[in-house]
Amino acid sequence: MDTSSPAFPRHPECDHGMSLRDWFASQAMIGQLAAEPPDVEYTHECIAARAYAFADAMLVERQK
Repeated sequence: MDTSSPAFPRHPECDHGMSLRDWFASQAMIGQLAAEPPDVEYTHECIAARAYAFADAMLVERQK
């Protein structure tokens, strides 16, 4: 699974940027945080792990 594809076009002179996996995870995290009831508390590590799990699933599905 290619997790290093860029999420956005890069400038030819710049070799860094946000990966597609990172972008998917950030979008999943936004939805995750917006959907959680205010009385539910998760650790930052748990939220990040869940976001990247969604991102990885999206990348797998994208390859089909």
